[in-house]
Amino acid sequence: MRSPLRVGQDARRNWRRINELDAALARTDRAVEAQGIELAGMGRLAAYQGLGLHPFRLYRLTLRRVGWSGGAEWRTFRVRAGRVMGTDVTSGTDGVADPDGGVKPDGPFDVVVPENCPRYWFWLDLSGTPTVRHGEDPAQSGWSGCPEPDAEHVPIGWVDTRSKAAEGIAVVRQFLRGDVVVAGGGGAEVKRYRVKSVSANYLVCRTWDGANEGGADVNVAKAPELRHVASEAVEGITISYTYQSRPDNLDGQRLASAAGFATQTEIVIPVWRVNSEIWAVKPSGGTGVTEAAWLDLNAAGRMWCQVL
Repeated sequence: MRSPLRVGQDARRNWRRINELDAALARTDRAVEAQGIELAGMGRLAAYQGLGLHPFRLYRLTLRRVGWSGGAEWRTFRVRAGRVMGTDVTSGTDGVADPDGGVKPDGPFDVVVPENCPRYWFWLDLSGTPTVRHGEDPAQSGWSGCPEPDAEHVPIGWVDTRSKAAEGIAVVRQFLRGDVVVAGGGGAEVKRYRVKSVSANYLVCRTWDGANEGGADVNVAKAPELRHVASEAVEGITISYTYQSRPDNLDGQRLASAAGFATQTEIVIPVWRVNSEIWAVKPSGGTGVTEAAWLDLNAAGRMWCQVL
């Protein structure tokens, strides 16, 4: 059975362990990226393998060049390819066929972020063929409501080249961490919500603009992978689920059991809390949940994880 993350019972221990894992991953990523620089110098950039790639990730070939002497490598970025409503987004991305894979091809898609820039934005433009755009002032490129998403603009993230410029390190804030997949095709409206309560297959939410909360409840369907299904087949093994309440967890927990395996307890991580923020779309083809017309984009990358 799947166990992408182990979470202990004590909250402090959980977060301490998560921070340790994050730090370890960062160290590994730096080491791999340093090797990538060496490969690039040998003309083998196309063979360079990276870690943690996903659709629409903002990535660069180096965090900071060893012996950095003021070059632009640390603020040179690429956007990983992805899909929007069934369409492969190649314009403005690295154009790879497998966004979750490791190959980073050569190509004319590097973006050199200006120096001393506190927010350099990358976003999806859905006004026509889905395209990734970027700039220090998105309003000049038609996104007048930045940073708020709308029917034609979905924020991917921003890069800060001011905070740690002396060290040659760019700070990245990644918002979008996966494909934008909705039924029915283009022009979907995107809205920002805050979660108020959680049901088996949908979230009860209120609209949120960063300062003001709406007065009406809106049901937003969970991503299909996060819904409370009775069973599923994973690599040929049938896993059955029993759902239970859990203290301080709006979604509760589930017991996963399969023949020949020990039963394990799983929860969704990150945990949904009152006022957790989500982005949702209203697909024309429906959500698969009768009670909800809106669908959570799962921009936070939530998944079921084993707890101890």
